[in-house]
Amino acid sequence: MPLYGASKGDQRKKLRRQRESPRWMDSHSMTEEVQGTLSLTRLCLLSVVDNINTIWVKDYSDKYLDHYIFRQIMGPFNVLCSDLVEDLIKLLCIKKRISRASLDLLLVPQLRTLCLATCPGLVTTVVCTQIAARCSHLSCLDFSGAQQISSKILSQTFLSLPKLRSLSLAGTTTDSSVLRVIVRNLTQLAHLDLSRCHLVTSARPSQANTTVLL
Repeated sequence: MPLYGASKGDQRKKLRRQRESPRWMDSHSMTEEVQGTLSLTRLCLLSVVDNINTIWVKDYSDKYLDHYIFRQIMGPFNVLCSDLVEDLIKLLCIKKRISRASLDLLLVPQLRTLCLATCPGLVTTVVCTQIAARCSHLSCLDFSGAQQISSKILSQTFLSLPKLRSLSLAGTTTDSSVLRVIVRNLTQLAHLDLSRCHLVTSARPSQANTTVLL
């Protein structure tokens, strides 16, 4: 037997540990799982996702969510770096566990990318107000399919997001008034998706370095 080979007893213990592993360890379809390895970071994120509503946002949801509207808030995710917050939002969307309460606590100042295309129903007036107040450093924003937001709210939101470089408004209520705000204020914008925006005419933003999808 090789010097570092596992005994049959060790192999049986390993198989037993695999069978007894928590469900959340195999409840996703990431490449890491196929390869048989999971980073400690990924395991922690998956644990947070599976306990998001029962532990991480429960106190906020029970005591504050329907009673107050906070422009700024200090929650359990404020200490995380932008990449981890973005990964957490992505996992919550994939597993369909994101909620109004969890999104409220995940709108942190360090956020750089926010994609809500898979949960457009969460894009409300309150959420837009919070994004404008807290996430001024956003460089990428996807509001695709958010049809319940008025053009006025969209315009007010973009006034506070001058660092946007990529913006998707596909299937939204975007109209000429929103486009005027985009042209005047989002000077760093390089990508703009306006597909399925039926209120947009043939006129388009005239920024030289912006790719526009209609």
